[in-house]
Amino acid sequence: MNLSQLTYFIRIAELGNISKAALELHISQPSLSASIAKLEDELGVPLLSRQSRGVLLTGAGHEFLVHARRILADVDRAIDSVQLNNRKSCRRIRVACSTSITKAISEYIYEQLPRGEGSYSVNIVEAMPGHIPKLLRDNLVDIAVVYEPTDMLEEMSFTQYEPTLSLIVSSDHSLSNKDKVSFEELESSKFVLPSGSHPIRTVVNRELLKRQLSLDIIDCDSLPAMEKLMRKSGYVTIMPSFGFNEGIECGDLRSIAIRESDLRWGMAIVVDPMQHADESVISVCDILHNGVLRALSGK
Repeated sequence: MNLSQLTYFIRIAELGNISKAALELHISQPSLSASIAKLEDELGVPLLSRQSRGVLLTGAGHEFLVHARRILADVDRAIDSVQLNNRKSCRRIRVACSTSITKAISEYIYEQLPRGEGSYSVNIVEAMPGHIPKLLRDNLVDIAVVYEPTDMLEEMSFTQYEPTLSLIVSSDHSLSNKDKVSFEELESSKFVLPSGSHPIRTVVNRELLKRQLSLDIIDCDSLPAMEKLMRKSGYVTIMPSFGFNEGIECGDLRSIAIRESDLRWGMAIVVDPMQHADESVISVCDILHNGVLRALSGK
């Protein structure tokens, strides 16, 4: 077993397709398949279940994926540590964010990073909100921006926020000329929302249940696809406006307040509890905090 095999397995697991993984990894499909087959032979268990349209992880595959990611993360940390201590090289801080947060603050973060010998770099790991706490717990990232972090706050919270969700529509939608709308005005609209496990969907569902309302909703966990449906097909969404700041600034999208609703949701910057919060981690948390505040204010 070697690190290349672990890298190959992780990418196949993420893409669910050996052919796509081979293209991304710049390796032939037969060589990639042979490498995974050898890994399975060494472990004595199948990691992948081959399907007509790709591959699925077996139970053993899911378990091994956690360990494989942790091993590669530990190797990266070891390299960073040795380089930092012996060559005063740049330390890499891994930060997990949702697509919305990444879009809103990544440019600001990279602009604020220090330069020069002995400084650090930031690697933003984009992930689904529901997966981010696990990345933190599995020691795969150092810092994370977490949605609805109530079960993590006691030992890991760094900074908490409570933003409000807004209605996001395209500029040519019939509701785009309004500053505020009620939920009752939205019953005839077509909605695209994150799927049921998403923390933001939970907040929306709670409000709908309280009002005994039923909306026409399709599920979509891709922010770019969601935005395309709004621009091209007349869908609307209820999301934090900072994920759409670019479209709002250029006039293609509008953010509209929803009257008499409790659409607040929790968000926090949390730090890996297994590591010592050194100066570089604290500095990145400060930059993240300022970036989040800017995003929440629409900047």
